Amino acid sequence: MRELNPRRPARCGAAASVLLIAACGRSDVLVATGGGGGDAGGDADGLGEYDGGWPITGDADTDEDPPECDLDSHSSDCDGDGVPDADDPFPTDTYRPGRAREDVIYVHSAFTLSSLAPESAPIVETIADFSFPDDAFSQVTDIAIDRFGVLYALGSDVLHACDPSTAQCWALASVPSNSLAFLPLGTLDNDDDTLVTLAGSAWTRIDLRGPEVAVTVIGEIEAPYSSSGDITTTSDDLTVFSSPSATGVDLVLALDPATGTVFGVIGLASGLSNVWGMASVRGALWLFDQVGNIATMDSISGEVVVVGFGLDGFWGAASHPDLR
Repeated sequence: MRELNPRRPARCGAAASVLLIAACGRSDVLVATGGGGGDAGGDADGLGEYDGGWPITGDADTDEDPPECDLDSHSSDCDGDGVPDADDPFPTDTYRPGRAREDVIYVHSAFTLSSLAPESAPIVETIADFSFPDDAFSQVTDIAIDRFGVLYALGSDVLHACDPSTAQCWALASVPSNSLAFLPLGTLDNDDDTLVTLAGSAWTRIDLRGPEVAVTVIGEIEAPYSSSGDITTTSDDLTVFSSPSATGVDLVLALDPATGTVFGVIGLASGLSNVWGMASVRGALWLFDQVGNIATMDSISGEVVVVGFGLDGFWGAASHPDLR
């Protein structure tokens, strides 16, 4: 598990016993335990209903009538940015959050977002340093990209939405953090892909409904396994995560996303040091470690081949689901 810089500013926290919290003055967050179902919105969840007010974010100056946003719709797009209302953390802001490219893997260090083309000799290209215009300094521990190209980032136990072209990030809610990923549509939700996090051994679901965030702890990863750094879904629909091992070499393991039960070992990340980033691309698992190694792992044989190096080292990785 990553160690954050102890000099970073103190951040707001939330007691585990509090069910509904305002995350540092941001959107309400529902915290629940057990189960894996439930949705992220509606009065039954205690989040209240979004009333379509204009604007939610930004300082738009317009004489036009406000659009009607439907946070339960994956087809309605009231701001016309290509991200449906239900999947848009800024449903009335045309310029946020931006959308990720479908042909690259996004990688990052604690402070910088980069990308690389998944080729035989990949070259890491810097996009920008992360910036947080409405929030204190954060070190980014992981990123994830949904099916519409929205990039989310974890920083200091806060979930952010980030523009993948500028690395500008906006805080959404406090969530458990270390590893972050989107599971494909149909894995936990028949109508949407689902954001999950693995914080230590806590396997947790994060439901997003526009700007609303609901957190549900699904279960615990059994010892001796825990989060080393990332989660992804293979081309054959296995949910996998990296975990430390007694040998000092990280393991890549498969788990049941509905319960957090570990199925078994996919492979040993031989030759790598702390696999903090993973992405599934065209049938191969791409692994990124703390010191900067870039490798691929065959999800059937477990064979690892180092294919490149990044000078800054890697704290996380993600690719657009269409690249899987």
